[in-house]
Amino acid sequence: MAPHVDEERMQILKMLQEGRITAEQASELLAALEEPAAPAEPSRPQGQARFFRVMVREGDDTKVNVNIPLGLVRALAHLVPKDALKVGEGGSAQTIDLEAIIRAVEEGADGRIVEIHDEDTRVEIVVD
Repeated sequence: MAPHVDEERMQILKMLQEGRITAEQASELLAALEEPAAPAEPSRPQGQARFFRVMVREGDDTKVNVNIPLGLVRALAHLVPKDALKVGEGGSAQTIDLEAIIRAVEEGADGRIVEIHDEDTRVEIVVD
């Protein structure tokens, strides 16, 4: 048994002795220590690459349509100038926060992450 488990077991017994927990609570805690941790199940099949899909349209014309492996986006995000992430002009300009998008994806966000419409420009970022 691992040393940390022995320490946790002793802590539980000490709390029982001091009357801070009941015998039933101690039993449940000790049983929980015996259970092996269940492995986390991947949300998608292992080995299946995720892509960062960016599409920019002006009117009916597609100006940008790229599919980038998500790992490459993470590696190169710091190289993208902030000005390149602005959509629109003047007071209605919106900046895409690439770091926030990457954090959201790492936390499990999937599907359409960003959709911006500005007059005749449309930007869409999808992760799948």
